[in-house]
Amino acid sequence: MAAPRANWLVCLREALAILFLAGVLAAAAYPFVGAPRMAAKQTTDPLAVSPAEVGRSSTPILWVDARKENERVRLPGLPGAVALNEDNWRPETLMLTWTPPQMVVVYCDGAGCQASRKVAERLAREMPALQARHLLGGLPAWREFEALNKGKATP
Repeated sequence: MAAPRANWLVCLREALAILFLAGVLAAAAYPFVGAPRMAAKQTTDPLAVSPAEVGRSSTPILWVDARKENERVRLPGLPGAVALNEDNWRPETLMLTWTPPQMVVVYCDGAGCQASRKVAERLAREMPALQARHLLGGLPAWREFEALNKGKATP
């Protein structure tokens, strides 16, 4: 009868030793690896704007859809968005639509898409008065934000 209890205590002692060792290794690795990454992506990009920032803004938004024509047909974008991308660079259409103090927010298909960043950078160089920003996470992130906020954020 003493043998099963002894085995249980040995297992408990070994499990505690493993947990202690894992904690020591994690503490030792912290200066090299850094703090755990947060779910929300932090960025130092001055042109980037999160869906939450856009949703909280009281400034009217002028959406710019940086997706290619076939992508816009496949999945419709936001109502009233101006189509503008590197392949179809016609910023005059944007200028005809923009009225100060609107915030110009460029979006594309998602986090892996770089089209919105490229368009926002080009607009910042060529038309700095627009103060164009690109939406982190693109159209899917905005739609998710809208769904989570039950339509409170309006473009």
